[in-house]
Amino acid sequence: MSKRTIWIITTVMALALIGLATIQWNWVLWSVRLDEEKFDEKAQTVLSHVRDKLVRVDQQRFEKLIQAPRDSVNALWSKHDGSDYDVWRSKKYYAEYQMMRENNSKRRLQERISPKMLERFVKSELYNQGLRDIEVEYGIYDNSLHDFVILNGNFTVVLPSGAKSEGVKGKGLYTSPLSIDLFEDEMGRPLGALKIFFPKKISWLWTSAWPLLLSSILLILLVTGSFAYVVWVIFRQKKVSQMKSDFINNMTHEFKTPLATIGLASDNILNQKILESPEKVKRFIEIIKQENKRMLGQVEKVLQMARFDRKKVKLTISSLDMHELIRNAVNNMDLSVKKKNGKITMHLDAEKHRIEGDSTHISNIIHNLLDNAIKYTERAPEIVVSTRNNNNGIVIEVKDNGIGLSKEAMKEIFSNFYRVHTGNVHNVKGFGLGLSIVKSMTEAHGGKVSVKSEPGKGSTFTVFLPFKQKVEE
Repeated sequence: MSKRTIWIITTVMALALIGLATIQWNWVLWSVRLDEEKFDEKAQTVLSHVRDKLVRVDQQRFEKLIQAPRDSVNALWSKHDGSDYDVWRSKKYYAEYQMMRENNSKRRLQERISPKMLERFVKSELYNQGLRDIEVEYGIYDNSLHDFVILNGNFTVVLPSGAKSEGVKGKGLYTSPLSIDLFEDEMGRPLGALKIFFPKKISWLWTSAWPLLLSSILLILLVTGSFAYVVWVIFRQKKVSQMKSDFINNMTHEFKTPLATIGLASDNILNQKILESPEKVKRFIEIIKQENKRMLGQVEKVLQMARFDRKKVKLTISSLDMHELIRNAVNNMDLSVKKKNGKITMHLDAEKHRIEGDSTHISNIIHNLLDNAIKYTERAPEIVVSTRNNNNGIVIEVKDNGIGLSKEAMKEIFSNFYRVHTGNVHNVKGFGLGLSIVKSMTEAHGGKVSVKSEPGKGSTFTVFLPFKQKVEE
């Protein structure tokens, strides 16, 4: 799969996720709007029922108030004997009855509604409509006063008796769309209105939407995470595939050169003139042995890495003198350094330099670090090997003046088959396994390896190895 194809798939998936998130969000908003419509319908039902109860109570009170004069009029007329006195009395009671009817329509709202009764009706209807768990403000608005006369169970104006409530006006009630007209005057105009307001309606509505919203977010995050992981795996596999392809190319190149050299040396040995010269035969045999040894070394590196990957390496633990191992490694690599007009300097300052470890593997660690320092130095190599102690073991540093590493390279330098890019010229030998083997061998001994580097200024590899190895039970 090409990089362009991967980016196209990534873009399409990203757009799909954005579309999914948008749909989910609109779905949640639609759900909240639907709940709000149902909520407003219930609130309007509350207002209607409370208004009907207030009107019913007011009518019952008025009926009870005028019952006496009405009964008197009916009684007088039922036994009317034609006397003027009875007629006068019946007219008097009738006039009183009519006056009470006219005065009732002129009474102010605060005279017709009890705050406590209003509070009881509102709470009862809110409970019936399933709105009992939400904060509410309610009040009676007087159209003639242009203000509230009852608010949240209290009077807010001076009463005829001179009493005055301590209620505080609710600002939200003035603009609340939840309102219903209340009572009428003699001209049929509403005297006022019953208003209701829910300060926390939005948060109350979203309370029921949160589970849906959170589940949608969780689902989107899950899909996004899975997609991101798949993309990461694809890029990682592509990178590993490229590294393995490079490994095969490098291996072909590394084996082709010594095989060609061995073939050429063998052909020369078979030449009659060469056979007559023992010195020349010996020289070509030495070339064959050297190239064969070089090939065996490369094969051994691959086999070592395979064993470490399968975790089948068994360490042969013994007491080792690290300074002795370092000196031996430096002596072995000294010839390669001198060929490039370089030098290796040692500062072996560790007071305690005996540790427990596998001699072969730890020697390979030092050899690979030195080999890496030599290979990736374009000018005359200047390598410094130093040691020091910390509380638990010995620290070995290999510093060079090579090409250095970028931040991206330092993240991958210990990966299998990874090789620092040096251009199109194949001037650096190897499979990209040296530092990977260093890391695996170090960690197998319970140690750590790290690198500090700057492009063009060289690198410093630091290896920590503990004094003692943990005994496996």
